[in-house]
Amino acid sequence: MPIRSSEHPVLLILGTAILYVLCARLSQIFAIPPGNITPVWIPSGLMLALAFRYGTGIWPGIFLGAFFGNVWAYFSTDSLGSIAASLASGTFNGVGDVIAIVVMARLIQRLTGSHTPFSSLHEFTLFVLICAILGAFISALFGVSGLYLFGFLGGVDYAFAFTNWWIGDGVGVLLFAPFFSAFLHRQSVTSKYFVPILLFSAAVFAFFTAVIFELLYPNKWFIYLSILLLPLAFISMLQAGQRVVFTVQIVVAAVAVVATNKELGPFSNYEIISPLMSLQLFVAMMSCIIFAIAVLVNQRNRLSMALQEKTEKLEALYRHDPLTGLWNRYHIVEFLDNELNRFKRSGSPFALYLIDVDDFKPVNDRYGHLEGDRILIELSKVFQSHVRAIDLIGRWGGEEFLVIAAESDEDGAEAFAKKLIEIVSEHDFGLPEPLTVSIGYTLCKDVDSQTSIVKRADDALYQAKAKGKNQHCSKV
Repeated sequence: MPIRSSEHPVLLILGTAILYVLCARLSQIFAIPPGNITPVWIPSGLMLALAFRYGTGIWPGIFLGAFFGNVWAYFSTDSLGSIAASLASGTFNGVGDVIAIVVMARLIQRLTGSHTPFSSLHEFTLFVLICAILGAFISALFGVSGLYLFGFLGGVDYAFAFTNWWIGDGVGVLLFAPFFSAFLHRQSVTSKYFVPILLFSAAVFAFFTAVIFELLYPNKWFIYLSILLLPLAFISMLQAGQRVVFTVQIVVAAVAVVATNKELGPFSNYEIISPLMSLQLFVAMMSCIIFAIAVLVNQRNRLSMALQEKTEKLEALYRHDPLTGLWNRYHIVEFLDNELNRFKRSGSPFALYLIDVDDFKPVNDRYGHLEGDRILIELSKVFQSHVRAIDLIGRWGGEEFLVIAAESDEDGAEAFAKKLIEIVSEHDFGLPEPLTVSIGYTLCKDVDSQTSIVKRADDALYQAKAKGKNQHCSKV
């Protein structure tokens, strides 16, 4: 959920404005004439990520950042008219960015029902259409129109500046909104090898991109090695989660921007459209492809986690008794088998108890099965409160329970049986007459199997019943 901006409104707004201006100055390092337009606008993606995280209350910070960023780029003290023009142009830019970022962020959150629309292809499609295309269009319309109306841009250059602004803003959204959102929100899947995978993947992709864009001229063997490492870096990157994916995407884009700005690489002499527009389209296409792959991987990871959770729930269900919550017969048999194997390896003894509720059928017949179920549930809680953590208590079937007590000898086994009988007979179950149990127990032997040890305890239980109930009996 987004943090409400009302918690620290002034700090949040000021911080947003400062971040906007700083990122704007960083973006304008690569600005080109006419109109001083930058090919990739970092603030558009960062502000959108902040709007997803902190909500619409940050809009004054976005307005102030866009306003001062624009004024900083065009401010002149030559005359009052030039000062007023820069302030008016900055206002246009601020209003456009508030609509393009805050309104679009709110719209996509309403349509997707998510505060981070990067989890499915449906959300990804809406994000591209609403934020990267429509939002960027609105920002370009207000921003370039402000430059034109107040004399910072000629009419002949309007279309070129508008196209570069639109694409640059959209590329900034595609590159930086997912990147910053990945770090502002908790990730469902994060590799414990995050840092080494990030460094490895970023290094491989940066090197390969630098070679393609003619920033590096390494020995051919280094090129062959990078080609061999690319699949490993790609798979590692996808497995590590969206933070690594989006970070590597920015590294690749940064290398491409630097190279093209130096008039290097495949777009430096492009004749059909301008080199920087070619670069923008390349980065946008690359972002969409990587974004789509990251979304698919994220979907797979989320489905895998959901499947694992359901598997664990199902496993818990088929190992637990649905009425009492105790271990069921299936798990008891597993545990007993492990205890027998442990006894044969280490000689660590254990005792097995079969406990049967005396005269439980008349209770069901007289008070109904719902009351009978209530008594079994309460009896289970009584047993659980007096069984050690290293022991096992489970429902063997019907009104029968089974306890496996580790590290037990003959005297200890008898004392525990007496204790259980006393505790149950003294407990108030809300019945007119006391509830009692009979217990048969036995100690494990070297030759025991599951069948033999349970049969001895069962024979001892019948002997206890024959003695008059509310009794315990052992069988060697």
